[in-house]
Amino acid sequence: MRSEYTTRWRSLLKRLFLPRILRACAGVFVFGSLGAAYFRKYGVDSDRLFTVPSVPDFNHYTAPSETAIRHARAMFRIPADRRRLVFTGRLVSAKRVDLLIDAFIILADERPEWDLLIIGDGPLGDALQQSVPKRLRGRVASVGFIDDDEVVGALFNLADVLVLPSDLEPWGVVVSEAAAAGLALVVSDVVGAGPELVKAGENGYVFQRGDAGDLLRCLRLITDPIRIDGMK
Repeated sequence: MRSEYTTRWRSLLKRLFLPRILRACAGVFVFGSLGAAYFRKYGVDSDRLFTVPSVPDFNHYTAPSETAIRHARAMFRIPADRRRLVFTGRLVSAKRVDLLIDAFIILADERPEWDLLIIGDGPLGDALQQSVPKRLRGRVASVGFIDDDEVVGALFNLADVLVLPSDLEPWGVVVSEAAAAGLALVVSDVVGAGPELVKAGENGYVFQRGDAGDLLRCLRLITDPIRIDGMK
């Protein structure tokens, strides 16, 4: 499975022991096609695989209140009449927010009407903020961790595209939430929700994990004014 991301020794141990454990299981629950492919790799036949949905409460994403939207705009000083990429998640190495920032640095001059919104916190927060050039710091907003679906739903309403550039993401519930909110989607090819929720050229694009050039290509495509308006 493409989302498997581990050390050489850990991979060896998994190949030795995981198939034995799985042979003793009557069934295995998976989230999507990438999850199914992962367990087939370790010898689980299709009739023992059971797909289960990863479904959040979509109410705050499909129809956030106008009050919540105004409150979020004021609280986080979100400018009006701007287009926005949004990332939400832990600020850790596996999420590859660094890759997104690097791509946005190049994209920013080509798309002066676009900004980047980062929702979340983590050990890389300070380093990621410092990696943004001073000339772009007014266009890259980091609002920290938000434990309120209504506020996140309102922020999604103020954005256009969710970007999830992870190196490891068995599913990615934020992709489901963003799709419910009507956002276009750009995800790496290891995001489990990708094959189920991203239709290339229709509502987003999938790029090769860790490939900055491919991510930039997808961001250029999706921020094209004609394309993005057709995906919204």
